[in-house]
Amino acid sequence: MSSALAQNQLIEAPASDAYRAYETLGYVEAYDAILNGDYAFVAYKETDRASGNYTVKISSKGTSGATFDPATIRTRCREAGAKNEPYFIWGYSFTPSAGDLRQIEFRVHQKSGAPAALEMFVVTRKADGSAQPAKSVRMENFMTEAAPVRAPLAEAPASDAYRVYKTLGYVEAYDAVLNCDYAFVAYQETEKDSNQWRVCVKSTQTAGGSFDPVAIRSKARETGAQGKAYFTWGYSFEPTAGDPRQIEFRIHVADGLPKEVEIFVRLRKADHSAGESKSVKFAWPQS
Repeated sequence: MSSALAQNQLIEAPASDAYRAYETLGYVEAYDAILNGDYAFVAYKETDRASGNYTVKISSKGTSGATFDPATIRTRCREAGAKNEPYFIWGYSFTPSAGDLRQIEFRVHQKSGAPAALEMFVVTRKADGSAQPAKSVRMENFMTEAAPVRAPLAEAPASDAYRVYKTLGYVEAYDAVLNCDYAFVAYQETEKDSNQWRVCVKSTQTAGGSFDPVAIRSKARETGAQGKAYFTWGYSFEPTAGDPRQIEFRIHVADGLPKEVEIFVRLRKADHSAGESKSVKFAWPQS
């Protein structure tokens, strides 16, 4: 943005200082003839110099503005993507009516569930009350960096003086109908004194499962004799005509012995149809 243009702006981003750096991303203004006054909006990035953390903000002359926290915006974009919404409105907005055609929206556009662009969209009025042509500025890739890797939503317990815990597998899936994540972690729990162990599955949204080695070996022998590839154990959710969700803890069998454990999860898209299946497999422990 040229210095000449910046000098003519009705509102500007704050000046950078020793603690924060400010970068102007976009500016738009529009004249409302009924009020005989200007609206002006500036979008900018505010970065904390010490931590490197940032937020995107919009300041306004004439209205309230908005703050766009990256983590919150990414979550909302994922929800919009699941619903096939091209954008959503964030922060201050003014919705037109029959008696007042003004329209002000801060739009976050998403692509494949990730932030793609920020748009400031403004419609003001002519002297006769009719709508002026819309003014808009669109800022592509206003959140350019990759989303940070988040911690698992479910974890095995921490080992202590009595038991040792070893993580075996983890999987998570998103249900757009409920707008929430399901997460599952499988782990081996071993008693230090006796060396006896079992496999457990812990879930954030459902019951889990406990897999005793003796019981699993017996069921594996029975399953193998029946010519089946696997059996399910512990909690399960079977799909129906009205709900395609499917959750199964599967024990795969080879030669009548437990070979692998699979956590299989299929949840729903926003239209209630079946989403992409997610699964994780890991070898059945030998000791």
